[in-house]
Amino acid sequence: MHTDPLKPDVTAFFDGVTNTVSYVVKDPTSPSCAVIDSVLDFDYRGSTGKGKVGATLNDRRLRVNELGDLADAVAWIRTQPGLDGSRVAVGGASYGGYLTNAVLGADPDLFIAGVSEVGVADWVRNLENASPQLQASDRLEYGDVHDPDDRAFIATLSPMNNAARIRAPLLVQVGANDPRNGAEEQDQFVQAIRDAGGTVAYRRYEGEGHIMTDLPNIIDFYRAKAAFLLEQFGRPAR
Repeated sequence: MHTDPLKPDVTAFFDGVTNTVSYVVKDPTSPSCAVIDSVLDFDYRGSTGKGKVGATLNDRRLRVNELGDLADAVAWIRTQPGLDGSRVAVGGASYGGYLTNAVLGADPDLFIAGVSEVGVADWVRNLENASPQLQASDRLEYGDVHDPDDRAFIATLSPMNNAARIRAPLLVQVGANDPRNGAEEQDQFVQAIRDAGGTVAYRRYEGEGHIMTDLPNIIDFYRAKAAFLLEQFGRPAR
């Protein structure tokens, strides 16, 4: 249950790999603020908000450092007298979905829940199936999946490796026709978590791709996300 009404719960949300955001707490434009008190959204390494140098800080072998940014964000929240740093959820879409999957397995006790929207679970499979338009930029960001050394490193980044370690309840969303983060990959990730005793709410939308376009599906997912976060934060359903 929500232990201290004077200290709001927090959800940290992340978006695609180079999207620019800034430190925001209680962003009224976020759908999450309809059900929780505060949202923290910030420029983690690799985003363009800090210029060219910042955008390269998670390239290739440097990518292992970015999960530390999420831990630092929680540490910062815990220093804020108006926020409940013991009750933080994490979520994101696309690359932000990957970060959610990854941090929940790498640091199982850091967050109380997660929301992963079209997030990568298996990097080798993801990069092998990338479109020709994305392959060149992928090589700069992650390395060459066809090079043995790069491939071995890329494989270590896959959240699938730590699926059995995920203890926080997780909501996973995917479009059945997503060409980037395929539904079959998500099916396997969800099943691996469940096989290990983890809790996953799964929304798999037929006819949708990487970005949902059907309004009823969008509404359904926002309702599912709201209900999920309310439940995890111990709030009454609305």
